[in-house]
Amino acid sequence: MNKQQLLKNLKENIYCRIQPSEVAGVGVFAICDIPKGTNPFVGSGDHEYIKLNDDEIADLDEKVKKIISDFFIKVDGGFLVPECGFNGIDISYYCNFSKDPNVEAEKNGERLISKRDIAKGEELTINYDASYGSDNFKP
Repeated sequence: MNKQQLLKNLKENIYCRIQPSEVAGVGVFAICDIPKGTNPFVGSGDHEYIKLNDDEIADLDEKVKKIISDFFIKVDGGFLVPECGFNGIDISYYCNFSKDPNVEAEKNGERLISKRDIAKGEELTINYDASYGSDNFKP
């Protein structure tokens, strides 16, 4: 990416920032209005994902398992983890949980889009369980 492309990206594709949240510690907030159907995290998540099931992560350190459950979407009984591990975490991973989210996963959890118009200053939230309604999910 050259300087002109970077400036264009900063002008046209920056929708969010991290700041304190009443939901949980910190969260992602809109710095401008975000229209329905927009990917507010353009450029993030540009890596492959590997699905890890509960058996595969059972022997990991408890703190590592906590990071996996806190930051990665659960799809069909497994967590989608970037192939680069925790080094792949970007601003989108700080979206807090909601049973009535304004952002949803597309492409089997690989991309996030706004479910509705999101107003400047509003917190972006997501339902971490991509199956929406798992009785086993605990935020």
